Amino acid sequence: MPLPRGADLRRRAALSRHHPGTGRVRDSLCAHPRHARGHPQRGRSQRALAAGAPRPARGRRRRGVAGAWRRRRPARSVHRPARPPHRSPHQPPRDRAAPGRVATDPDGDPGLGRGAQGPRHRGRAAGPAGLRADHGRGRRRRGAGARQGRRGMTLALGIDLGTSGVKSVLVDERDHVVAEAAAPIPMSRPRPLWCEQEPQDWWSATAATLDALHAAAPRAMAGVGAIGLSGQMLGVTCLDAAGQPLRPAILWNDGRAEAECAAVEAAAPDFAGLVGCRAMVGFPAPKLLWLARHEPAALDQSRHILLPKDYLRLRLTGEVASDLADASATLLMDTRAGTWSADLLAACGLRPEQMPALLASHAISGVVLPELAARWGLPPGTPVVGGAGDNMCGGVGAGIVAAGLASISLGTSGVYFLANDAFLPARGGGMHTHRHAVEGLFAQNGCILSAGAALEWVAQLVGAEDAGRLVAQVEAAGLPVTETPVFTPYLAGERTPHDDAGLTGAFSGLTARTTRLHLAQAVLEGVALALADCHAALASTGAAIHRASLVGGGAKSRLWSTLVASAVNMPLGRSNTAAVGPALGAARLARLGVGGPLLAEADHTEDWILPDGGIAEALAAKRARFARHLALR
Repeated sequence: MPLPRGADLRRRAALSRHHPGTGRVRDSLCAHPRHARGHPQRGRSQRALAAGAPRPARGRRRRGVAGAWRRRRPARSVHRPARPPHRSPHQPPRDRAAPGRVATDPDGDPGLGRGAQGPRHRGRAAGPAGLRADHGRGRRRRGAGARQGRRGMTLALGIDLGTSGVKSVLVDERDHVVAEAAAPIPMSRPRPLWCEQEPQDWWSATAATLDALHAAAPRAMAGVGAIGLSGQMLGVTCLDAAGQPLRPAILWNDGRAEAECAAVEAAAPDFAGLVGCRAMVGFPAPKLLWLARHEPAALDQSRHILLPKDYLRLRLTGEVASDLADASATLLMDTRAGTWSADLLAACGLRPEQMPALLASHAISGVVLPELAARWGLPPGTPVVGGAGDNMCGGVGAGIVAAGLASISLGTSGVYFLANDAFLPARGGGMHTHRHAVEGLFAQNGCILSAGAALEWVAQLVGAEDAGRLVAQVEAAGLPVTETPVFTPYLAGERTPHDDAGLTGAFSGLTARTTRLHLAQAVLEGVALALADCHAALASTGAAIHRASLVGGGAKSRLWSTLVASAVNMPLGRSNTAAVGPALGAARLARLGVGGPLLAEADHTEDWILPDGGIAEALAAKRARFARHLALR
């Protein structure tokens, strides 16, 4: 359509910025007669010119340069060239700046393109390889009804495959959870120290959560722009050429491969310097060597060796891939280089072609299969990004995206996660260093194997139907820490700081007055003391811990949060999204993958949990007995 001339055409830079590809506007263009002053149809849009169409709302009056009042004309559309059929909808327009180049407007002037605008103007950050998403032009709509802008995504779907269940959340562009669903996953312990799950159970639980989201929020599902994956780490999944599991997956808390750790470390002169830590029970490399020794047929027949969340990716997209962060914890990768190590693969009886391709956590790995997109009401071709392990995604969900920031996760296990901009390999103390999901950062980790798992155990022990209700009863009772027993949560051995699969849990200080609530609170205290051990181990490396936040389902308990803050003796932040941390982190990575910001501009309310002096003193008094439990095996 012809463009009006006049004052608006003097702002060619702004016009080009909001309508890339229009190029220069010739000064010889003439306005349509209906734009002339006094014309009866002046100010009406093309659509409104139809017979009988209502007159559009007039623009807001504003003061002009000369001080007189004038009326702002409604914005008019400008023709944009159609996208060539061979170009992906996620491919950036040709006028966008390539990585490393200065963005320019169509006239060649620097700094006027949309890619050069700051976050206060654009509200979006650069994605991978310079990708930027269009999230609607002009003023952005707000509110629950504004689920999808004029163009681009406003909703991201995060899927977190945990040990006890799957949680899926829909997150809007301000990081508010629009809808969420969860489904449980059974676990099998066929022998002492063994812990396994069926990969089909992972998929069934994931599908159940997405079915529930589609039923509860179909319009929101139709507005999903990308999907991110988070998952329990260190699991080993062996698949045949058809993608079918050859055996149950061996989980992160499986302790069968202790004898294989020394052989794995011998495969490299500086093993910890290469992968980030020593070989420890539960990590994939020793478990794969155990399979090579005890179940060689299963390993030989494996066409793909995948981590748990990457099995979900295969089922969602048909693609075999993994992200650099999760894969760096397999002990099979050169962590700094971001590549599989041929020597380590050979030492574990693996072939390079059995391993998945590696990509960044925010990179697009594939799109949802058409039949699944139709089942859940997702837009056709919805991209799925690389994602990360639940520790890394939990960090992203807690805003741990800069060096010196830390998170403490109260999930099935307890994880102390510290971001660092330097690669500091862990050479003892049960600590481990991996790549973070945020490019340029590494993650130092301390881990206790039983946190929420210990709470679930004691709930079953005392006959409680629900662990959450048991914690609520404990909080209501207000039991003094001085009256509770001492408990060590080593129900599956311990990693940090002991690296000992043979450690066992124990109670001490039981009396005739000890009740079920005393036992439950003792478990919460024992987990807090174990996390304090992780804090001390990480601090001993010289790493600076500027700020820490709580994430995971256990963070919903104020008592448990206060116990942890008092044990580590530092304030801990607790956001209103702490319970969905890994799923939120996966959704944030998905948004980044299609050109949005990693973190939303809105600040979420954060509740700071302060150490309690009386609790801290009582826990310190229990420290000696807590340490003596190490002699009980």
